[in-house]
Amino acid sequence: MPLYEYCCPTHGSFDEFRPSSHSSAPIACPICGEQATRVLTVPRMRQMDKGRLIGMERNEKSRHEPHVCKTGCGCSSGKARKQDKLPNGQPKPQVYKGPRPWVVEHA
Repeated sequence: MPLYEYCCPTHGSFDEFRPSSHSSAPIACPICGEQATRVLTVPRMRQMDKGRLIGMERNEKSRHEPHVCKTGCGCSSGKARKQDKLPNGQPKPQVYKGPRPWVVEHA
């Protein structure tokens, strides 16, 4: 159930867990019982894990023009290097070098 913030005219703001279908309806103040209205606030993103925040930030950045990372693409600049592209502009196929744990290899 989501947590919503409400404001009592006498006692100020307080938080309340309510179903989203009841979120906009006024609620009684826990101190005086007066009707309190919902206050629209910024989501509490800073309480999230830092890794999740960074991921959400990157996701939002790439929403309009995603950047596909690959080995040697120069991600720090955000642009692929010329030697990683074929003359027609398509990316060069990459050869995987190293162990392939997902492949059953026979000796």
